[in-house]
Amino acid sequence: MRETSMENMSQVGLLIMLVYILLFASNNAVAIECLASDHETLMDFKNGLEDSHNLLSSWRNTNCCQWHGIYCDNVTGAVVAIDLHNPHPVQSLQSNLSGEIRPSLMKLKSLRSLDLSFNTFKRIPIPKFLGSLVTLQYLNLSNAGFAGLIPPHLGNLSHLQSLDLTSDGYDLYVENLQWVYGLVSLKHLTMDRVDLSLIAGTDLVSALNQLPFLTKLHLSSCKLFGQIPSPSSLNFTSLVVLDLSSNNFVSNIPDWLVNISTLQHIDISINDLYGKIPLGLRDLPKLNYLNLGANENLIARCSQLFMNGWGKIQKLDLSYNKLHGRLPSYFENLTSLTYLSLSFNDIEGVIPSSIGQLCNLNTLDLSQNNLTGTLPKFLQRINNCPSKMPLPNLEIFSIGYNQLHGKIPYWLLQLESLVYLDLGHNLLEGPIPVSLGSLQNLTFLQLEGNKLNGTLPNSLGQLSKLAFLYVSSNQLTGMVTEDHFSKLSKLKILLMSENSFTFNASVNWIPPFQLQSLDMGSCALGPSFPTWLKSQSKIQEIDFTNARLVGFIPNWFWDISTHMTYINISHNELQGRLPNPIPTDFDPGLTLDLSFNLLEGLCEECGDSCVNEARKMNT
Repeated sequence: MRETSMENMSQVGLLIMLVYILLFASNNAVAIECLASDHETLMDFKNGLEDSHNLLSSWRNTNCCQWHGIYCDNVTGAVVAIDLHNPHPVQSLQSNLSGEIRPSLMKLKSLRSLDLSFNTFKRIPIPKFLGSLVTLQYLNLSNAGFAGLIPPHLGNLSHLQSLDLTSDGYDLYVENLQWVYGLVSLKHLTMDRVDLSLIAGTDLVSALNQLPFLTKLHLSSCKLFGQIPSPSSLNFTSLVVLDLSSNNFVSNIPDWLVNISTLQHIDISINDLYGKIPLGLRDLPKLNYLNLGANENLIARCSQLFMNGWGKIQKLDLSYNKLHGRLPSYFENLTSLTYLSLSFNDIEGVIPSSIGQLCNLNTLDLSQNNLTGTLPKFLQRINNCPSKMPLPNLEIFSIGYNQLHGKIPYWLLQLESLVYLDLGHNLLEGPIPVSLGSLQNLTFLQLEGNKLNGTLPNSLGQLSKLAFLYVSSNQLTGMVTEDHFSKLSKLKILLMSENSFTFNASVNWIPPFQLQSLDMGSCALGPSFPTWLKSQSKIQEIDFTNARLVGFIPNWFWDISTHMTYINISHNELQGRLPNPIPTDFDPGLTLDLSFNLLEGLCEECGDSCVNEARKMNT
């Protein structure tokens, strides 16, 4: 949900830079000669930097307008923009700059844009003299390794329109926000992960009220706390984006929020907000993104909340709160929705067939509620949806941990775009439909904890993208063969326990997958130890409890076990003596349970790493 990738954080800056380049700046394309004084200034600036990857290798000739990251006025040749952001922010050690920022930059009298983001300035403070670059309209120092107090001198930048001081991890802090009052032209302010713990909610709103042109505000993970007050008059009425997520606000949702008709994006998730969700939010005419998730104490009745409005909403996350009541029998006003998460609430009643009206929906998460009844036998459609099939774009469907019963409906098997399907921990019954194997995009299939019966369909072996398969704790029976896994080359997690399967694979079978976790407890694997397990070099967890294994544990099993964290092969008829010594290079956190077998010899050599609960050898 949260759109906070490093690339996204630079989009505003790049857009503004593009405007500069197109309107009045040149770089390489036009042979404009830079001012001699600007050339001298930039050479001094370069000498203060450490450029281990030769990012500034072009800074040699006399025309600085042709240098990497330098943009000049097309008429005067004066330097108007410096863009030295790290182009490889994920691989931060590539193409990064460090060193010092020299005050010679103050000599660039026409400088309007400075971008040093995603570099590595090794915890040096943000230079105070940047507050003297009074012509600046754009300043981006985000994720550049700066630390310490944000200098209040930045408040002198009265022409500044965009300021991004996003911190790598609470390395920057402020003592107050009075300096913000001077940024009278500011439109975009981003200070994610800047420590604002000395700033109460009252001071924050007072500062915002001095910024009448503010359109985008990002203050995520800033340690903000207390109430979000409602001032008597509101001046920041042009706000488009508001992100106050991952803070410590203990507050109602402020009244003023529903009065800013320009709002398109609101994220106040992961706080301690309480009280009723204002119904006025649904009437904001341009709102397309709302995330109030993980506040835990926000209240709303579903029938009221979804009754009207939400005309432009695309992403709506109200998870981990106290929504209650039933889902509405109509969703015609929510046809723009692409993402809906109502998980971990107290919603009750049935899942209505009207969810089929959400024809643009990509994600639907209703898990961890009190939903009852059966899944609808069919889905409603509305005429203005382009597809004849309901939910044609649905990729994620999660209804786990409810109290739904009945059979898996046919319409669910026609959702060809499904990538993630979670029906787990309900009361679903009947067989697993064979046509489930036609959902070729599935990577995650969760069916465990139901009352499904019959056999495991061979067709699941055709799901070539499947990485996670959970069918434990059902009433499934029958033979499981190599055909069930024929194309599952990407499978990583396989949980099949608490059923009545009989596993039948040839001695020479080499599975197409490399598992990380395998649970086949209560499956009939034996009598001999499964030789195909020898090929699983990446496995970390194994549970073969009560798997009807008879005979000796092969020596190769201990060879592949050294990196495992959990081994349970209890309640079998394994016999013989354990290796002496058992390998000593087990994972220190290993839990090993060999109890209720016929084994001889204690784990004398392996110590706590091997034992934990595992000295219960044959208890």
